[in-house]
Amino acid sequence: MPTPARDRLLYFSPTDGGIEHSITRRDFRESLVYNLLLEPNGLLITDVFFFNCTFLIELAEGGRHSLFTRALEESLVVPAFRDQGTHDFATSLRRDIGESNVMGVRASQYATSPPEFARWLDHCYSRSAERRRLVWPPDMGTAFGDLMTRVFSRDELSSGDEGLRSTWSATRPLREASLEDARLTTHLAGGTGIRRGEIFNSLGRRLGLLEAHETFTKPGDLLGEAVARSRQGGAPDVEQVRLLVDTVNLCYQRSQTEQFGLDQNYSVTQNVPGVLFRNAGPVISDLDAGAPAPAGGTAAFTLKVRMPSVETLLRADSGSLVAIRKSDRAEEYFTKRLAWSSGPTERAEAELGDALRAYVAELRRFAVGPQEHRGVTFVQRTLNETVNLAVGSLVGYGLGAAGASPEISLISGIATGATAVVAKLAGDRPRVPRSDFTVRVAAAPEVVLPPGP
Repeated sequence: MPTPARDRLLYFSPTDGGIEHSITRRDFRESLVYNLLLEPNGLLITDVFFFNCTFLIELAEGGRHSLFTRALEESLVVPAFRDQGTHDFATSLRRDIGESNVMGVRASQYATSPPEFARWLDHCYSRSAERRRLVWPPDMGTAFGDLMTRVFSRDELSSGDEGLRSTWSATRPLREASLEDARLTTHLAGGTGIRRGEIFNSLGRRLGLLEAHETFTKPGDLLGEAVARSRQGGAPDVEQVRLLVDTVNLCYQRSQTEQFGLDQNYSVTQNVPGVLFRNAGPVISDLDAGAPAPAGGTAAFTLKVRMPSVETLLRADSGSLVAIRKSDRAEEYFTKRLAWSSGPTERAEAELGDALRAYVAELRRFAVGPQEHRGVTFVQRTLNETVNLAVGSLVGYGLGAAGASPEISLISGIATGATAVVAKLAGDRPRVPRSDFTVRVAAAPEVVLPPGP
C-alpha cells in the first residue's frame, strides 16, 4: 500500500518574537504576504509565536478580516500546539504557555489583551473546515539542548571571515558557562534539556547585565542592554553578544523545524531571515554559507511582473485574495513552477511565466491601489542540495543586474521545487500614487532550507 503524501509546510520564523529586534515591520509584512500568496506551502507557526510577535499581533488586531486571520480560517496558517490535548488558542495561552512560564508574552504588545486575542484567534480557527494543527513531539527541550551543545562546542569556524572567526573564538568561555547554567535553571524550572530563554538569562548574568533574580523577556532586551552599556564605555563586546543571540535563535528555529518534520503527516521546511543567516549561518556546520554550489550548477531566471504593493494587498478584501490563492489560476502557477524545477527548459520557463502573470493579474483585479513592478527570480532547488543561496550568491542570479534590493527580497519555496525570490525593481513607479523608491543593497534575504533527512 503506497505511503500517503505528506503535506508541505513552511516553518515561518519571521513570527518568532525572539528575533523581532532583527527585522522590520515592512520586512515582516512582505514576507508574510508573499509566502501566503506566492508559495504552495502552508505556514507553520508554533504556539507562542502567535502571542509574542509584535508584528503579527498588530496585523491580526488591526482588522477583523485581515489577510493573516483569513489565512488561519482557510488552513493556510497551521498552529503547532505543545500538548496533545490542546485544540485551541485559549487553552494554549492559559495552560501550555502561561502555566509553563514560557517567556516572551507582553501585555504591552496588545491593543486588547492576550486572553482576548486568544479568543479572537479561536473564533477564526473554529471557522476552518480542516482545523489543521501539529503537536510538539516529546522532549523538544532535549533536542534543542543537543543541538546547542554541538554548535556551542565548536572551537573553530570554517568561515572565510577572519573577524567572525575571531569573535566566535572569543566567546568560548561564555558559551561553555551559559550552556551549563541553562541546563541547571531549565531543570529547576521543571523543563527538560535547555530552554532558549535560560541561555539569554545566563549570558545577561555572566556579562553583568542582569541581577541574579532578574530575567529577560526577550533576547532583544539582552542585546539592547549590551548596546546601552557599551555606549557608556563599558563591557561587553556588542558583536560577541549579537553573534551569540543570532546563533541561539537560529538553532532554536532549526531544532523546531527538524522536530516538527518528524510528524508523519507533514514535511516541514525552514524559512530563515537573512539577518540571522548572514551572522549565524556559518556557525552551524550544515548551514555554512561558504559551502560549494552543487555540481552542474543551478538553473535560474527572472520575470518582471506588475503586482499590487504589499500595503495594497493588505488593504484588499482578504476573502477574495484567499479565494484566488486557492483557485485554478494559483494551482496552474504552482504546477508550472514544479514542472520547471523538474526540467528547466525554455518551454517550461515560458509556461511558468505565463502562469505567474495570469495569477498576478487576478490579484490585481481585487487589490486596487498602488502597484509595483517586481522581479521574481526562480531558482532550481533539489532535496539534497546544501544550502548556499545566501547573501551575495543571489545577486549572481540576476537580482543585482535587475536593480533589485536584497534588503526587501524574499526567498521561499519547497525544497524539492523552485525557490522564488521577489524583489522590488529599481526605478519603479506605481501607477497611483507616484513615488520614488530608494534601493539599498545591504542585508541578506531569506533562505529556505530543505527538510531534514
